[in-house]
Amino acid sequence: MTRDVSRLGFAAIVAALAMPAFTQAATVGPSDIEETGFAQSCFDQCTFTNATLPSAVGLERSPITGKIKRWRVNVADGEGPLRLQVLKRTHNEPGTANDEFVAVRETGKSPVTGAGEQVFDADIRIRKGQFIGLGELEDGFGTHIGFGEASGADFIDFEPPLAPGESPRTTSNLYSGSPDQYLLFNATVRR
Repeated sequence: MTRDVSRLGFAAIVAALAMPAFTQAATVGPSDIEETGFAQSCFDQCTFTNATLPSAVGLERSPITGKIKRWRVNVADGEGPLRLQVLKRTHNEPGTANDEFVAVRETGKSPVTGAGEQVFDADIRIRKGQFIGLGELEDGFGTHIGFGEASGADFIDFEPPLAPGESPRTTSNLYSGSPDQYLLFNATVRR
């Protein structure tokens, strides 16, 4: 009887070790980036970020520390390259007017291949609480990004774009989308 119990215990341990480890994943940004018929672009090169998203729309910050493995953007039109950025808010005030952001890291340039949803692979780190940004790399209204509308949403852009290694920049006097708008891009983070 003791040997049978020991064998069962040993078999349970072996089975547990053979199981794949649970991987936690999260989506940062709007969970749904379907076409809306609206678009936003920069006059020059810039970095966009969704500073505030209602919980029904998605998460503006990463809820976990991990790696961004994939990102998606809804492009209305244009063909300029884009890059995904990891942003950190270094100063936080009520609202977004005097907040400061810095770029922590970014992907390489990803070519846009027409209108619609674009999907890109990535392998960059992000910490819990950090934001994602979208770097538009063409001058003169290059790539038009789709946007949605929801009460309480807000996006901002930094012109010129944020770049890793630069000093934090405040959001005051920057273009902010009309109240209640958010941009249609997101990233999948895996622990």
